Amino acid sequence: MNRLHVCDEAARLGLHGLNRHLLDYWLALAGDGCVPSHLAFDPVHAGKALPGCARFEVIIGKKVTCRLAGTVFQLAFGTNLAGEDWLGRTLTAHRRQRLIRFSAVAPGAIGVARRMILGRDQTRPQVIEEILLPFVPTDGATPVLVHSSWRPQGEEWPGVDGAVGLALAREFHLIELEVPCNRV
Repeated sequence: MNRLHVCDEAARLGLHGLNRHLLDYWLALAGDGCVPSHLAFDPVHAGKALPGCARFEVIIGKKVTCRLAGTVFQLAFGTNLAGEDWLGRTLTAHRRQRLIRFSAVAPGAIGVARRMILGRDQTRPQVIEEILLPFVPTDGATPVLVHSSWRPQGEEWPGVDGAVGLALAREFHLIELEVPCNRV
């Protein structure tokens, strides 16, 4: 993979903060230019990003399952999402597009999604940024690490009603990688 290309695209998109930290760590794991194995991911090196991380298992074009969810995801949803169908948590109208996005990241791309939500004062918008980082596939599925920049503010929790579902971020960018995920 061309690290310079990935870094240039991340800079062009304005990726910053914990998402940029996580991207830099993922790139360090890639080392020789190949997509890293999820087994190489050491939570200690994720640092302050860890609460906003979740690992998904993607079967391209078919399924997205949450395998591990950090405290930010657990608090936002009010439950541990491990083992849950992520598409089932998505608004029905957005499920196909969410599957397309995860399926585009899984074979060898980095995804960056942004959405606006009302901030703590319910008047000023806040930008929420997510990064999706693929790992080498195992047993027919591709692990994808997702980090969300959203953090709860005080005692006000937006939460996501499972009956209503999780909306899709309108803005989504792919940073294509030169080395596909199936290369070890």
